[in-house]
Amino acid sequence: PTNMSELAEQNSLFEGLEETGKASSKIKEMQNSFCAFFEKHKSKRILDLGKLSLTRHIIKEVSILEFSAGAIVDKNKKKLLSNIENSKYNIEEGFHRLFKECQQGLPTNGEFTPIKALQVLEKVSKTVKEQETLAKPIEAGLKVFDLSIDYKFLNLIQDDLSILRQLYSLAASWEDHWSEWRDSKFNTI
Repeated sequence: PTNMSELAEQNSLFEGLEETGKASSKIKEMQNSFCAFFEKHKSKRILDLGKLSLTRHIIKEVSILEFSAGAIVDKNKKKLLSNIENSKYNIEEGFHRLFKECQQGLPTNGEFTPIKALQVLEKVSKTVKEQETLAKPIEAGLKVFDLSIDYKFLNLIQDDLSILRQLYSLAASWEDHWSEWRDSKFNTI
């Protein structure tokens, strides 16, 4: 499987195979009871020996199919796990690249006006949300294998964004008040 719907199909197949295994063990129990009953009532010859050997043959074929299907499921699980681990790695690597870009591109040295800096921070915030949204569908596939995506770089970016947003909001507020104070002082003189 290469996507989530194929994973769901594989899981339902695997669950079906597990149910078949349970049914197979019940069939074997029934066959043993059947053989015991047959041995007890040999003289009555109620049952046909041909049917008994056919039942044994069917059970053997089911067991072979179960084994083959189990091998196929195991092989596909390994491929799927590999694909999911690659997707996880790519997503986390994308988070890391975004973190590095943010370290270089966030307005941290005063080259932007407060309003322009807040606009840049809003764009980065949208990009972070988009990256988070892209990672969510992969989470379901990862949970099947007890894996999860590491959001540490996105969390670091969000922490930086929060602090910078507060800083530039305060700076924008100061500039608004400063122009108001400056103009009112000259008007009163």
